[in-house]
Amino acid sequence: NRFDSYVERQICTTARSVIVTNTQFGEKLVREQGLNRNKILVINQGFDQSNKLSTEIDTSEFLPQDSLNIVYTGTLYSSFRNADNILTALEGLSDILIVFIGDCKISSERISRVGHSKIKIVGKLPHGDCLALQRKADLLLSIGNAHEDQIPGKLFEYFGSARPILHIATNPSDSIPSLLLKLGRGVGVMNDPMIIKEALKKFVSLWQKRILNDNFNLHMETVTDYSWATVAKKIQEKMQEGIVSSSALR
Repeated sequence: NRFDSYVERQICTTARSVIVTNTQFGEKLVREQGLNRNKILVINQGFDQSNKLSTEIDTSEFLPQDSLNIVYTGTLYSSFRNADNILTALEGLSDILIVFIGDCKISSERISRVGHSKIKIVGKLPHGDCLALQRKADLLLSIGNAHEDQIPGKLFEYFGSARPILHIATNPSDSIPSLLLKLGRGVGVMNDPMIIKEALKKFVSLWQKRILNDNFNLHMETVTDYSWATVAKKIQEKMQEGIVSSSALR
C-alpha cells in the first residue's frame, strides 16, 4: 500500500546501506524507490558449516535404497512456486522417489496419477531432521519462484548438505542455474515437464551407474562464501565501514 511504499522510500533515502538478498531485488528498489545503487549490499542467505545435527531421525525410513531419492524441503505455493511440472515429468519414470518435507500440499488424485511409489509427503519436521534427510538424499530439489526478485533461501542451505542439486527455474531471469553451473554443484533447468523429465532421466542413469557424485563438485570449500560465517563477516565489515565514515565526519 501507499504507506508501506512511503516507509520503504524513506529507508532507501536515509539509510547508509540497504541489504538485499539478490541483485534483482536491489534493482527493483532502484527503479521503484530511487535507491542509490552504491548503497546496495547483496547478502544471500547461508548455511551452517557445523557438522553437528540435533536429530535422532532414522533416515532409512524415508529414503529407500532401491530408488534415486530426491528430497525437497520448504513450502509450495500454488501461485508462484509449485510442483505441477515436476509431477508431470515423473509420469512414466521408474527408480525414482521425491520426498516432500514441509508445507507441501499435493492432492491424493495427483499422487495416484503419478504413482504412490514416486511421491512421499512427509509434512513438517524439526530443522535438524530436515538437515539429516538433506545430507542422506541422492539429489536435492529446488524450485524457483515465478517472480524474479526472490530466490528461495533453502537453495543456500542445500549447499551445506554437500549433495547435488536440481533447480527448476520458473522465471527466465533466474540466476541459480548459472550459479550451480559455476560451482559445479548441480543442474538448473527451465520449468517445462519435458525438459525436467530429460534431466531426471540423466540423474537416474548416473545413480544406476553409481557415478552420480563423481559428476559434481561437492567439496565444502566450493561453497564457503555462502556460509553464515562468511555472510556475517561481510555484514560486520560493512558496519565497520559505516562507523569509520561517521567518525571521520565528526
